[in-house]
Amino acid sequence: MYSGVLLCNERLPSVKDCKKPKSKPIDCRNMGFSNVPYDIFSIPGKILLAKNPFICDCSMVWFLREPSANKARISDLRKMRCAYPDKVNTKSVMHLREGDICRAKLVKLKDLCKRGRNGNWYCWGDVKHMPFDVFKTKKKINMYAELTCDCDVVWLIRRLKSKSNQDRFFNYEALLCKSSKKRKVMIEVTKLTENDVCPQKAADRCKVRPNPCPKTSTCEHTKTSFECVDINECLAGTRVCGENEVCRNKKNGYKCRCRKGYTREKSMCVDLCESKKNPCPNTTRCEAIELPSRTSHRCIDIDECLSGDKLCDHYEECHNKENGYECRCKQGMKRENDVCVSVIDPCKKNPPVCNEKTQQCINGKNFNFYSCEDLDECATKQHDCDENAKCINTKPGYKCLCKPGYKKYDNERNCKDIDECIVKDCGIYSQCKNTPGSYECFCKEGYQGDGIICEDINECDEMVCPTHSTCENSLGSYSCQCSPGFEWKHSACLDLDECQTNTHTCHKDALCINHVGGYKCICNNGYEDLNKGRVCFKKEKEKNSSPLGIILAVLICLLVVFLVGFSFYFHRKNKREQSDEEDLPLQKEKQAAQESLFMFNPNIYRTANAQDDLAMMLESSEEEVDFDYEVYRTIWQ
Repeated sequence: MYSGVLLCNERLPSVKDCKKPKSKPIDCRNMGFSNVPYDIFSIPGKILLAKNPFICDCSMVWFLREPSANKARISDLRKMRCAYPDKVNTKSVMHLREGDICRAKLVKLKDLCKRGRNGNWYCWGDVKHMPFDVFKTKKKINMYAELTCDCDVVWLIRRLKSKSNQDRFFNYEALLCKSSKKRKVMIEVTKLTENDVCPQKAADRCKVRPNPCPKTSTCEHTKTSFECVDINECLAGTRVCGENEVCRNKKNGYKCRCRKGYTREKSMCVDLCESKKNPCPNTTRCEAIELPSRTSHRCIDIDECLSGDKLCDHYEECHNKENGYECRCKQGMKRENDVCVSVIDPCKKNPPVCNEKTQQCINGKNFNFYSCEDLDECATKQHDCDENAKCINTKPGYKCLCKPGYKKYDNERNCKDIDECIVKDCGIYSQCKNTPGSYECFCKEGYQGDGIICEDINECDEMVCPTHSTCENSLGSYSCQCSPGFEWKHSACLDLDECQTNTHTCHKDALCINHVGGYKCICNNGYEDLNKGRVCFKKEKEKNSSPLGIILAVLICLLVVFLVGFSFYFHRKNKREQSDEEDLPLQKEKQAAQESLFMFNPNIYRTANAQDDLAMMLESSEEEVDFDYEVYRTIWQ
């Protein structure tokens, strides 16, 4: 431990404390300044201030508010760093802001004061903070303020040291400062010093660079000096020595020594018995022992037979002895020409030398050795695995592995088919079919696909319904609906005889005439048709009918019948001249129509009023169901 003298005189750092203050530039580096010298700008020229442990508190505010021209005089401004407090530690002074170190409120002159007609500023009332631009105006200021003793006051005190700045105020002596929040004692700013508001600190010599103490010691303060305290590297918590070394502290350093039982070889501590100085032969094991005055050793014999190495042949046995080992023939063998030969066949010994259930015995040449090798029950088919299982040989024994789609049961040798359809889901329109060892998916009836994705078959595209019906497709099926006028009978849609089944809507005084796919209603003679035979009203006899009118009506009717009959005659004559092949379908159709017309009342058109009924039929609407008038006329003839 050694010490050096440090003058802790509590005065503010000054540029006069710098090395060679009259040199150009002024070198104030590594001076241990905690604060920027108060008179740093009193001497013209460039200045060097880096490498000082600055305390960035309220004492730094005046420096931050210095004009840019003054800051430009510091050549190494970018290298100036804060050392305290922790929140700004290592931060560049160049990038430091007032808000980082001080809570003083920044206000402008125009926000607190009013300007008079002469241009001067008048600041009366509740003025608690000094405007930061108060010295930038060229007009005088009349201010009565009770300021808070904060960073602004430190900056104000420094500025009021200048006579020109004092002249800016009409009464700068009236500027007061609250000394305490509790006591609220007002003190004139002109009677305060910077140290009263923001206590300054003297230079810290232990933070000077280069450090006055060597690297193997630490610098500690005393009342009037400092001292260098040696560092015990062995207690520092870091491993300074090797794994098999012991640390010994000494002044200005430390020394590493080998542990007991170890010796140094090529800057490393190795076990004495493992070093090149090992005094024991290869057939022994060296063991270090600690004596009161030194480290010694002893040699212990090694049992080579227990090392695990195959020192002897498999038909020999290893026997340990001092400083070595010996290979002897196994029991039942003898040595001939340095080879162990078996006296009897070892595979025929009783009890057997191998497990006959899982092993087979194999002899060597001249019965000099034997080996028990695994018996492959799978290759020799000496297993009882199920036909749906695979035999896998193991050492020893074997195991049965069921084929995919089967599971073990009973004695682990038999395999039973797994019904995959219990857990498998083929699809919404599919069915699952279990098969030995697997399963199949097929589409349900009425669907088609690969068994997984099944789509509905549109049976209506294949004309599956009979004539006179319409096909309606549905999921997995279809249905046939007979057309109106037809009914399902004998697996076909046949014509529905509405007249016979009394399912027609003809009036009670009308005649129902059936035809394929429908029927026709004709009102009886003497009735008036109002709705195609659905509504029939009886005609009233005309009163005061003259005989002449009746005779005229009868003549007109006879004339119409004559003309119609004459035209039917020639039409029939032309049709008879056609070939028999063309006339046959027409004859069948006439026969069917005739049966339909005379089904219910065959004598209806052979009465005296047949001509009138025929005329009514001819006058009926053509929009009714289809009726073959040509056939009707032919039958009438």
